[in-house]
Formats: sequence, C-alpha cells, structure tokens
Amino acid sequence: MAGESFLDKINVSDEERAKLRSLGAATPVALLGMRIASPVPFDQLFGTVRGSEIAKQLQTLLTGEERSLLQQPIRNLPPVSARITPFPQDIRRPSYDVAERDRLFAELQQLREIHPTSDDVCRRITEIEKALNALLSGNADV
Repeated sequence: MAGESFLDKINVSDEERAKLRSLGAATPVALLGMRIASPVPFDQLFGTVRGSEIAKQLQTLLTGEERSLLQQPIRNLPPVSARITPFPQDIRRPSYDVAERDRLFAELQQLREIHPTSDDVCRRITEIEKALNALLSGNADV
C-alpha cells in the first residue's frame, strides 16, 4: 500500500498511533532509539507494560543491521560547555571607591543623554571626566 507508515504495521490503537507519530520518528529504528535513550518519558506516554509491548512490535520491523545498531553501546560524548581558564586566585579590590566611580559614571551618562549644548553642561562633563580619570588612575582627591 502506497504511503503506508511503519506505524500502520503494528497493533496499536489510533490514539497510540497518534502519540507515536507526534514523536516525529521516521523509522522503527529511530523510534526504538528514542525509547532506549529516554525510556521514562516514552513509558509515561503508554505505561511501562504497553511501552514494552509496542517496543517488541517495533523490533519485528527492524532489519538485522538495525538490530545490531541498537545493540551497540551508546558513545559517550564529551560534555558540551565552554572551556574557561581557572579562576584567578589573586583578585585585588580596586584601589578606588567603586560607589564613587558608579556615581560619576551615572551622572556623566545622564548629562550625555541630554545632548549637552550649554556651556555649564559641557563644563560639568569635563569635570566628571577628569574626576573619573583621576579616580581610576589612583590620583584622586575627589
């Protein structure tokens, strides 16, 4: 029969067939592979006993090559994560007042956002920049 799915070749209810289709497996070996990789979620869909029965029916549809493929041990893949350098042991506290730095940066940002056009605003921006440079370089008398 043209267009017949492997799911039509096993004895399952229409509801079970719909659940199996929802898993998106294109072949019996793919579906069995899902069950082997994640048995608990698979069995939660059908119950442990019914999940086993469905798996046995799917196994009858496998070729010899597919059976041997499923019997091979699963490869351990390396963890997927970013490699980072060890955390530095010598982290020194800044030699300047962090709260004062943050206050100056915030004021500077606020003044720059209002598009400084007046001489007073431009002068204040220059003062803050000088104070920040002195603070960060360690020459602050702020």
